[in-house]
Amino acid sequence: MKKENTKSCWFYDDQLNNRLTSISLHVNTVYDGKNWKWASGNVDAGGYFKDPICRSVLNEDFNVSIANSWSDLGGDPISGMVNDVMHAAAPYADAINNALQTLGQKANEWIKDQDEPELDKNGKPKFSLARTISGWASSAGEVAAEKGEDLIDFMNANLIMQGTRFSYYSGTGISFGNLGMRFTLFPEWRDGGFYTVNQQLEDLFPYVIGKYENLRFKYETEPGKKELFQSDLIGWQKSPAGYRAHYKDIDNKALKGTMKLRIGAFYVLESLVCDNLTFNLSRQMVKKPQEAGYSGLNSGEDRIKNINPDTKTVSISPLFADVNMVLRPSTKYSDTVMRNFIYGLNMAGDINEGAQELNNLMNIGLERIKRDIANKYSKD
Repeated sequence: MKKENTKSCWFYDDQLNNRLTSISLHVNTVYDGKNWKWASGNVDAGGYFKDPICRSVLNEDFNVSIANSWSDLGGDPISGMVNDVMHAAAPYADAINNALQTLGQKANEWIKDQDEPELDKNGKPKFSLARTISGWASSAGEVAAEKGEDLIDFMNANLIMQGTRFSYYSGTGISFGNLGMRFTLFPEWRDGGFYTVNQQLEDLFPYVIGKYENLRFKYETEPGKKELFQSDLIGWQKSPAGYRAHYKDIDNKALKGTMKLRIGAFYVLESLVCDNLTFNLSRQMVKKPQEAGYSGLNSGEDRIKNINPDTKTVSISPLFADVNMVLRPSTKYSDTVMRNFIYGLNMAGDINEGAQELNNLMNIGLERIKRDIANKYSKD
């Protein structure tokens, strides 16, 4: 991990190392060769390493988005039931209306052609099924002739009843924009050695790429004897940085295997994971300075020699690599986190450290000015 107190003559590096003008990414796990373990040693109050794995220049304002979710208006079961029946029959309404009118006309003609109905002892017409049906048909025909168009318009309309439809509150989502980093890696001197672009990318890979391992296990063939089974067709891809999910999904701080984004000297977000990483390696190469060794290769901590046995003999490195990393939260944020963010409450410890660092730099600069003045007037 790159130390924050690295000094450089390049303006770009000065911006990266300045808390006020940079974004830094910090992790809370480290791989020991077998397992991912919690960070220890030089860590902050949240358990993240104080030394970042990468830095970028702060060149955009940060934004926060608050989005409320509201349900659509509720359903209307009574209107829906009536509308289903009416709308299903609406295409046939005109044909039914014409049929009823024709049936009514025929019924009236049939009644007129019949003899007078037979009367009972009270002088009332006796019940006749044929005349009853004809009467109904005649009445339906008259209604269809008089109100038929209104009926057709009614069947093609939509019934709406109030008192059953409501909009419900479904929650608030808080998202933070610009959760990404853009930076350029150059070969650099570190710990007295030449640190290539490839090696710097290798520092990032364990935290953004899940390691793939073939399925393998030992099984007992006979008492006291075991054999190793290994499959090239089945494997496991482990989560980057040893990430572990948690059953709580709101305001989870410092989840294992997550990262912390420190933006300038005021803003901090924790429990982030890498959503996407792209990098472009330059076609131009730079030669390793003569007699210069590779940083870390003889310390027992080099991971690259386990990937490429010939790394020690490589004498060139890409001139640069443009890296673009997109981050995303692994937890849902509440209004509490939002307020802590905009007031910089999560940055309290870092702000104190930054203030102390700036104070030390001012004191160093002041002492330098005093020496220069003293040297100048002492010669006179």
